Amino acid sequence: MRMTKTFTENDLLRFLYNDLSRVQHDEIQSAVFTDSDLQDKLVELQYPKLKLDNIIYKPSQKTVNSILAYSASYEKESV
Repeated sequence: MRMTKTFTENDLLRFLYNDLSRVQHDEIQSAVFTDSDLQDKLVELQYPKLKLDNIIYKPSQKTVNSILAYSASYEKESV
């Protein structure tokens, strides 16, 4: 008799981010093929992952200016 393994949301997130061993990945992949609830949950998690993966980080101009000012003062102090 084969035992059914339960996967957590964390397991599915690790699957989406390819952060599993080959064995774990294959176990989840097999389970997703046969479990419609698991498929639904995986699809549900893919949308926020896609949004997060497409975020472009850009510091504000105030932050850039502060860094440049600090860098300029540091160079003067070390000379």
